[in-house]
Amino acid sequence: KPACGNVEECRELGDRRVEEDERQKGPIVALGGGLRYREPRRGSGPVIGPGDVVDITFEVQKTNGDYIYSFGRGRPDMRRESGGDDFGETYRVRLGRRDVPLGVERCMEGM
Repeated sequence: KPACGNVEECRELGDRRVEEDERQKGPIVALGGGLRYREPRRGSGPVIGPGDVVDITFEVQKTNGDYIYSFGRGRPDMRRESGGDDFGETYRVRLGRRDVPLGVERCMEGM
């Protein structure tokens, strides 16, 4: 038996499910200039800033959720020549040196 009786009820049910899925992923933080990020797990270590060296994994998506690229996330497009994926690998960066795209760096400051 369907969970909804008509198109409008189905649309409302779908909208509620999307809202709940987004809520469970954590809040989106807007930095301005169209740059936004989501911190799915909040860390408990010291806050990082310019000059600090950190090991990261990351995933970059369009605002509609479409995948662009990642590192250390185990995505199929990041297969290694050895046959494995990159899951769990980290990328070492020094904040302020632009070792990663500026958007990624700006999102890390203050975490």
